[in-house]
Amino acid sequence: MRSRFAVATVPLLLSFVVMGCAVDRGGANPPRHHQSAVTAEMAPSQRTFALGYDLNASGAVPAQSVGDAFLHGNEVFLSVDMTSASTSQSVGVEWRDASGNVMHKDIRHVPAGAKYISFSSGGTGGWTRGRHSAVVIIDGRAVTEMPFVVM
Repeated sequence: MRSRFAVATVPLLLSFVVMGCAVDRGGANPPRHHQSAVTAEMAPSQRTFALGYDLNASGAVPAQSVGDAFLHGNEVFLSVDMTSASTSQSVGVEWRDASGNVMHKDIRHVPAGAKYISFSSGGTGGWTRGRHSAVVIIDGRAVTEMPFVVM
């Protein structure tokens, strides 16, 4: 008797599991949690310094593209949230390999009131695979080092 109950229960449990799973087929009214992906302006990362594989129209790394591992040959992007800066500043980044050698460097003057400043590593095809870092320099002082991997 016990085995018949178990056999009859499994299909019933499976039907509950399957009914709970839904597939978003891109209908006219997508679920609310998908709406940010539909807009042209992807939501920026909530980090002051963000590494990623894409930038939105404001020059910020979108939350959806934040990462710390990137394919060899592709660009790595860095955005700096400048909304709390009350004065103009010089902001730069040094893209370094594991030995500390500067692979690429960029410095820009950022006026007061700017929202984001973004930088690109350029193509990483000539870089060695492995550990690297982006060192952010504000007004001549290194303020953070962000490690990442080129795979």
